[in-house]
Amino acid sequence: MTATSSSLNPVRALLQQGLALQQSGQLPQAEHSYRHALQLQPDNFDALHLLGVVAYQAGRHGEAVELIDRALAQNSADARAHSNRGLALRELGRHDDALSSFDCALTIDPAHAGAWNNRGHALQSAGRNAEALHSYERALQLNPAFAEAWNNRGIAKSARPAAGSPRKLCTRAGTEA
Repeated sequence: MTATSSSLNPVRALLQQGLALQQSGQLPQAEHSYRHALQLQPDNFDALHLLGVVAYQAGRHGEAVELIDRALAQNSADARAHSNRGLALRELGRHDDALSSFDCALTIDPAHAGAWNNRGHALQSAGRNAEALHSYERALQLNPAFAEAWNNRGIAKSARPAAGSPRKLCTRAGTEA
């Protein structure tokens, strides 16, 4: 009988367990798994990052930023972590810092549709609707089925001053009238 990689690496097993729990909405149990992984490996990037995401999902945005910052100290080249940091910063009302995090994510991975959408939301929160619209449209170029980006695009377009005749904001096909 051969041992599985999970039995050889308890940190990996705890991360897999935590992720499954997190994806099923069991945040306290996921948090427990990630904290246990950190007891075994205190500087584990994935445990720190995912624990930060759990903190964000639980509404503990300051803690989320701190944990994701610790993760980024281990691996600053992870676009997802920068984008998730930006989400937490945006919830703290730190829109310029959030925008910087999204821009950093996009420097690392220009094809990260979620980061483009998140960037648009930060710009829109700062009243920069034209720039937000550009970010949403970039997200939709990368992922035409991105429902949240379609919604955000429609909101950004409706916030712009009307120019000429009424027009459809967006359709399922993504064309304008």
